Amino acid sequence: MAERSTRRGLRVRDVLRRPLFEGAAVVGGASGLDNTVRWVHVGEVPNTAHFIRGHELVLTTGMALAHDENLAAHYIDELARQRAAAVCLQLGPYWKQPAPAMVEMASRRSLPLIVFPRPVKFVDVCQDVQTLIIGRYYRSLNKLDGAFRQFRKLERSAHDVRTILTLLVDLTGGIALYLYRDGASYAIEPDGRIQRASELARVLDCLSPSPEPDATTISVEDKVYWILHQEVTVLGLPWGRIALVSMHDTFDAEDAVILDHATGALGQVLLREHVLGDYLLKDEVQVVRDLVLGRASPGQVHRFWQRLSVRPSESVYVVAVAPADLSPDASSGACLPIVLAEAMRRRGVRAQTGNVDDVAVAVVVVERTGDNRRRLRQALVALEQASLANGTGSVTAGISAPVGDTDLARAYRQAMNVLSARRQGGPEISPFYEDLGVYSILLNASIETLAAYAREQLSPLLDHDREHHTDLVRTLRTYLNCGGHKNLTARCLFVHRQTLYYRLDQIRSLLGPTFLDPERRLALEVALRAYDLAQAVTGPEAAKGSAARSGSSNSAM
Repeated sequence: MAERSTRRGLRVRDVLRRPLFEGAAVVGGASGLDNTVRWVHVGEVPNTAHFIRGHELVLTTGMALAHDENLAAHYIDELARQRAAAVCLQLGPYWKQPAPAMVEMASRRSLPLIVFPRPVKFVDVCQDVQTLIIGRYYRSLNKLDGAFRQFRKLERSAHDVRTILTLLVDLTGGIALYLYRDGASYAIEPDGRIQRASELARVLDCLSPSPEPDATTISVEDKVYWILHQEVTVLGLPWGRIALVSMHDTFDAEDAVILDHATGALGQVLLREHVLGDYLLKDEVQVVRDLVLGRASPGQVHRFWQRLSVRPSESVYVVAVAPADLSPDASSGACLPIVLAEAMRRRGVRAQTGNVDDVAVAVVVVERTGDNRRRLRQALVALEQASLANGTGSVTAGISAPVGDTDLARAYRQAMNVLSARRQGGPEISPFYEDLGVYSILLNASIETLAAYAREQLSPLLDHDREHHTDLVRTLRTYLNCGGHKNLTARCLFVHRQTLYYRLDQIRSLLGPTFLDPERRLALEVALRAYDLAQAVTGPEAAKGSAARSGSSNSAM
């Protein structure tokens, strides 16, 4: 088991045990002997403090202090402000004895003042102490490399949480605590005892979750706890919290790295034991795929609905989720069905998940109350956050209308229609099919039909934008989306109001003065959505070309 003293790194009291310091005396600031030493610096100028970073052992003959006690005391004070580890003063021609003001300031600031009564070569001190520091650094690297290998070995084999915590205790010497997401907890102490850690769990529960190792100190009544804690996530979802706790000493950077290794290993173990194993062992994956594609046998359908056991007070939806990025380099979203099931479960929504190609599909059951939509939206928000955290990237989702036990294939098409519309129109489009509006009709039309209708209504603007490199189509879309409010439209387009007025005059001259009449406006809004859908499938240039060909064909007729 690691000793607490070695975990703190090289301290001033450790340096004093070196042969070169034989005969050296601590004349002030003895309360700082546990200060960490990270380097050695020779400082023979009054403003030496400006040239250090902190935790240096400063060597000086006092030459630059010119027997000035006030300047010497200020020298000590400034070094303490910069968090120097200690000051070593070589007695000799410049200072026969340390000035009382130096000793007093060193004691007040807990900065050890060490005197060499006999000549010592500073180069030998630098070489000796820095060799010691580098040696400890490399031993620390070897220890961390060994810790990484041990945790990797555990995460690849079927070990439980207790095994991970036991190794964490052995490597750090602290109390290892794991707080489950349901509030249950236990701790393993350095002596190997396993206990229910209700008191420590209450302390940890007061802290904000942190995705990275975070150190803090908490006082509870007459007890002081040094805590290093980190959130455990599985596929981007919070699963619990792990912590190192001590009532005697702080934790350092080495402990933080070891805790991070333990957190990663614990996440892999939890993924295998509680998520991935359950998911892969179920036959619902294939059954859900067959149901939504209309390929399930009557027996499969009967058994599925029997397992789902939908109560009269509950509604059933089909949810389709896919990565928002369609580029070839984008993540495939292979973990989406698992993350989707867990996100729904955490919002109290029962779900059976599967996949169709890169689309995660879930048949979800939610209580038919006034907040069922809110719960589904919350689940989608959690899914989005988890997908970003686990590297899948942003996702897009669609939710069908409530369905019966014979309508899952139709519901899947509804969810896919919403997903397609949101991929094209962005997250401002509602994820619910019931809110899809005119998109529910447009998505069932062919690309040629959409392009032809867009051309019929928007051809003057499309031609003008293409020939003059203007942006009238986007201006019209934004103006209509803003309800005809010109100030809001100008802000959304990031243009001056006079620029907007000029563009609107151009649109009016191309479309005619009645383009804002109710029927004409409705036709234009539908045409804009049809044009956007054609763009989403074929690309902007192909959509314009298709619209042009459709327009030429119509003209010939």
